[in-house]
Amino acid sequence: MNTRQVVEALEHFQWDGGDWLGLDELVDELWKSGAPRQGLQALLGVFERYPDSTGYGVFWSILHGIESLGDYEPVLISSMRRAPSLFGVMMVGRILNTRLEPERRAELRSLLEAVVLNEQAPGVVREEASSWLKSTSEP
Repeated sequence: MNTRQVVEALEHFQWDGGDWLGLDELVDELWKSGAPRQGLQALLGVFERYPDSTGYGVFWSILHGIESLGDYEPVLISSMRRAPSLFGVMMVGRILNTRLEPERRAELRSLLEAVVLNEQAPGVVREEASSWLKSTSEP
């Protein structure tokens, strides 16, 4: 599959309740394609569709892959505003654990505060956001 086909497959991926092997294979294909950045939105879309799931390890591969791309924060923030997810919250929290300008830190903390207050977000996602807020320092 070429990159476009892999991205389309990621965009349409639906977990069947069994294992996550199909998703794992698509993620591998994306990185083998040589243009993984083209799949950034599709990868975050997986988190959005399964906001309270851990993906049995596959989601960690996605998280680490996205982090390796760099310059993903604006797309992550858009994803979190659209549909907060457990792994999206973890990614924001991991960013908060780095050296940030006070304004940037305040913006990301505000995003997590909005997740905590978002009654449409799954409880585990709201709890994770609350936990990150407690464990990261104020601006």
